[in-house]
Amino acid sequence: MGKRSEVLSKEEAEAVSAVAKTSDRAIEALQQFGGFLGKVFGTVPEDTIGLFGDYLRHLRIRNFSRMQQRTEEILAGRPNVEIEAVSPTIAIPLLSAAQDESRPELQELWARLLANAMDKNAPTIRQSYIDALKKFDPADAVVLKTLHSRSNLSMKPEEMNNLSAAISLAPDEITVSLDRLVDLGCAHKHQAGYLTYYLLPFGRLLLNACA
Repeated sequence: MGKRSEVLSKEEAEAVSAVAKTSDRAIEALQQFGGFLGKVFGTVPEDTIGLFGDYLRHLRIRNFSRMQQRTEEILAGRPNVEIEAVSPTIAIPLLSAAQDESRPELQELWARLLANAMDKNAPTIRQSYIDALKKFDPADAVVLKTLHSRSNLSMKPEEMNNLSAAISLAPDEITVSLDRLVDLGCAHKHQAGYLTYYLLPFGRLLLNACA
């Protein structure tokens, strides 16, 4: 009976030790984010720890760390960049949405959106950009960039097959993304012979905000 209790005590001690080490690393990572959050907000709110408590979850910490690193790389690569505090009405929903995104293609868009929000000389960031980007899949970003470069996309079979090969997306995936962009106000579709999709001002501004 005593041996059994001793075994359990060792297991419990190891478990507590592992949790403590994990917690220490998480807290250290959160402390490092403090300076970065200070750049975003201008000053770090008193309730930062409570507000960003979710970052203690490992996946969110990794996502946020990647976005922090990439955002700072983007800003460092700009000549004479002017950093300004981001309004909490933009910063809070942007950071909250970005922390849940682990797909590289979309992490890049969130990092660029945040960099532009922090850059005084960059385009104005609208809350609607955040709302739209939250609903993006990686394919949607690829199709939006393609639509921007071509001004319109026709559903002609030959054109769709060529585009499919060029951007490595199946024609059905392209169509689904185009319809998603229509729903988000980024594009418009018009039926005149073959169905054709056109880029709208909101789609162009969203892309510029993530450029």
